[in-house]
Amino acid sequence: MRFTSLLLALPFVATAFSAPTPKVEESLVKKDTQVDVVAAVQAVVEVVSGCGSLIGVTDVTAVVEVFTKIHVALGQCGDLLNVNVGLAADLGISLKRDDIPSEVAGLLATVVKDVDGLIKQVDTSILPEVQDIIGQVDTALATVLFAVEVLLAGVLQLVKNLLGDLGLSGLLAGVTGLLGSLVGGLVPGLAGLLGGLLGGLGL
Repeated sequence: MRFTSLLLALPFVATAFSAPTPKVEESLVKKDTQVDVVAAVQAVVEVVSGCGSLIGVTDVTAVVEVFTKIHVALGQCGDLLNVNVGLAADLGISLKRDDIPSEVAGLLATVVKDVDGLIKQVDTSILPEVQDIIGQVDTALATVLFAVEVLLAGVLQLVKNLLGDLGLSGLLAGVTGLLGSLVGGLVPGLAGLLGGLLGGLGL
């Protein structure tokens, strides 16, 4: 699953924002394909909303299962968005339906809020034992946010606006960093940056 490869590349994004824009060679979204962004994100919303509450849960296995389920859902969302190749200036894709940025942003904001809420419910006594899977969820969620921004530029700013002054958990460092990197409502050097990163990694 090439989505995993993109997850590995994401941590380098923050440090590369100030670097010269690399040569664009590939496409983040597979060319000549249709993408239903709303359906892809809605599927994640349904999984996260169905996880219930973690308040008072001290069974490490149970907590890990919850976040693993979310991690898998985010991976499947990435596959539906065809986040499996590199980046190109011409994405060559068509949306399967008229995806409205505000609608997509609302769904993404819901995912971020719900995931953040679950993390904050984790009993501090078992937090060290579940930090690894939470970190994987953070990276996967940040990657999906990034991918949707590629498809619908400006969505991340809408998500940020909807989240308002919500203080996200420190364990969602990837998501916080991505939203905090916005300049003029957009991710700096979006196309050239990730294209070069993935090209350099041979993805």
